Amino acid sequence: MKDLKQQLLDGDPLAREGGWNAFDAQRIRHRIMAEPRTAPANGRSWWPGPFAVAGALAVCMFLAIVIGTRLNMIEHGAPRPPAVEPATTRQMQFATAGGTRIIWTFHQDLEL
Repeated sequence: MKDLKQQLLDGDPLAREGGWNAFDAQRIRHRIMAEPRTAPANGRSWWPGPFAVAGALAVCMFLAIVIGTRLNMIEHGAPRPPAVEPATTRQMQFATAGGTRIIWTFHQDLEL
């Protein structure tokens, strides 16, 4: 079995011929090193990525709040005022200037 170096040399005809000359090697090295500094990734500028992620997160938070409140309303029903048990009798009490106390009793079941 061939060792790794021999397999690499067999697969690269330029390496078998002695490699790049100094001028071509320097030109390729310069282009490889300069490319990331001059061209934005994938032909786009750097700023849409973070803004797109921030916008997506804002939309997700908004949807989570809306869905959460709707699920809470479905689970618990619409908000209702607290139920008040009707008393069987109600009273109204007051006192006159002369000290007489008057107590009126109202019956719910009384029909006229």
